Amino acid sequence: MPRSSSPDPAPISPALLRDRRIGTRDRGTVLVVGGARTVPGAPALSGTAALRAGAGTLQLAVSERHAVALGVSVPESSVFGLPETPSGAIAGDAVDRLGSPRTPGWCWTRSRSAR
Repeated sequence: MPRSSSPDPAPISPALLRDRRIGTRDRGTVLVVGGARTVPGAPALSGTAALRAGAGTLQLAVSERHAVALGVSVPESSVFGLPETPSGAIAGDAVDRLGSPRTPGWCWTRSRSAR
């Protein structure tokens, strides 16, 4: 199997490195909404990849039955449990729970104009 060609290697220079003075909030927040009875680990994989790519904070919104397990497996994240359907998928109205600042543990603000 032929190897794929890659760009010429470049020496690591200060221009390529992240500024160490940048804080967690400056690196941005990633919200991963997902997971179901059949794929409970998908949000953890996506979230971990986002952290490795440079995200500052990670929020996982997953089905309630998997929230504690994902909180333990990805302790650097904030985890929010969402209601699920009888089939194990995240309930369709769960996004409203995420978007309400009146909900304890809310993690995402939805624009009023988007409603």
